[in-house]
Amino acid sequence: MNTVLNLADSTIQYFRGRSTGAIGLFSIVLAILIYAFWDVISPVFEYIHLTSFLKEIGLIEDGGGALNAYKILVALFISILAIQVVGIILLVLFSVISNIISIPVMEKFFAGLIIVLLLPFGILYALFFSKKSSPKKIG
Repeated sequence: MNTVLNLADSTIQYFRGRSTGAIGLFSIVLAILIYAFWDVISPVFEYIHLTSFLKEIGLIEDGGGALNAYKILVALFISILAIQVVGIILLVLFSVISNIISIPVMEKFFAGLIIVLLLPFGILYALFFSKKSSPKKIG
């Protein structure tokens, strides 16, 4: 029974891996290359003082392993959101200034940029807060 379950599990894993396609394969190869050449990559990070900076702000600890990677990914996500929020604030500010000066081309340009910047928030809202309705029976 255990062998049959292992076979079924490996089949499911195969189809999941196949669905990721070339990007998944590229990511696996990239992770293996980073692991293989870490002795070459690490001194470059130390030379540009990236590791000391990350240790200073608390993202990297000695012997952290996967927790370090998790902290870095969360920090990247938060910083991307912060940059996007600051960008939206600046665009709204410049849009108001262009309305005061009344340049019609700039109004349309900033309106388009604001829509593009707010689109990810709209998608997140639609994904997390929309109610999934069950299909209604006809007839």
